Amino acid sequence: MVEPRPNTVRLQRLVRAYRESGALMAAVELGVFTRLAQGADTEAALIEALGLVPPNGERIVVACIALGLIERDGDRLRLAPDVERFLVEGEASYAGPWMLFTRPDWNEWGRLAEHLRRPGPPVLDNRAVAEMTVEEAWRYHRATYSI
Repeated sequence: MVEPRPNTVRLQRLVRAYRESGALMAAVELGVFTRLAQGADTEAALIEALGLVPPNGERIVVACIALGLIERDGDRLRLAPDVERFLVEGEASYAGPWMLFTRPDWNEWGRLAEHLRRPGPPVLDNRAVAEMTVEEAWRYHRATYSI
């Protein structure tokens, strides 16, 4: 049996995974899934409900379709089952705050090599819980409560 020749597909997917995270976080922040669940179930209606200019609205919709977050059924759009359960605001199982919880870490993860070159542990946020501000504590509580 001949072994398949290695290629870069897996590595390319890993190195660009930030794009998938970015698209998911943007969709949550924009309310894409909530607006779709509320009945804006065509691309044009969804883009209008989001208040986006068409090219940008098309970009986020296409990204969500490519990631399997939104599914196309002819001209209609529908949510993937896990998205419908966890990413529609107002539902008891809404986990949007958890999905966005690590967003403040985004830039620092892009500089991980720099952090690792410094002596000491590569802790990106070394503050103790006792040092959290009230707003940070509420943000943490909302995020963990959502899951």
